[in-house]
Amino acid sequence: MANANLITNGDFEATDHLSNWNSSGSVALVPPALAGSYAIDFGGADQEATGILSQSFSTIYDHEYAVSFSYGRYESGNGGPQSIEIKAINIDNDSLLLDEIVIDSSGENDPTKLFDIYSYVFVATGSTTQLSFRDRSSGTVSTDGILDNVTVTEKSTSSSVPEPATLLLLGSGLIGLAGIRCGKRTR
Repeated sequence: MANANLITNGDFEATDHLSNWNSSGSVALVPPALAGSYAIDFGGADQEATGILSQSFSTIYDHEYAVSFSYGRYESGNGGPQSIEIKAINIDNDSLLLDEIVIDSSGENDPTKLFDIYSYVFVATGSTTQLSFRDRSSGTVSTDGILDNVTVTEKSTSSSVPEPATLLLLGSGLIGLAGIRCGKRTR
């Protein structure tokens, strides 16, 4: 189904806020959030940058998927920039589909100004893909990376091979045009 979010609980608002997510290291649920009440905090309470958050979802071979999320640097002092690594990995053959690092050095403590929206595209190479976010910040004293509104949607098929019905329709039209042209010549 195109345009449906394939990530479950990407806004972290479910009763069990981390339901359907695997987490390890310094990952916590906190306000502020871009929408709703909760977001994910990496490196909260001046902890080391060890947080990892991941979720697996079904994909279709050779289809394009769009990943979108909100990320920002929450600052309560003069901490350094925050960074997060985003990966999409095909679980079937362990191939890397997406590997990006976002660095936010702006710093903000107003939730309405905290987040920037990031978007990336990958092409699936199997039936199951894992999306992960890993804290790559060099320091977390008085500053945290905040994640919210994670979505993955199917964009389209990336294959340019036409389906058989389309080829049949095109072929019939060409034969019809040729028949009309031949008919005009004989008159």
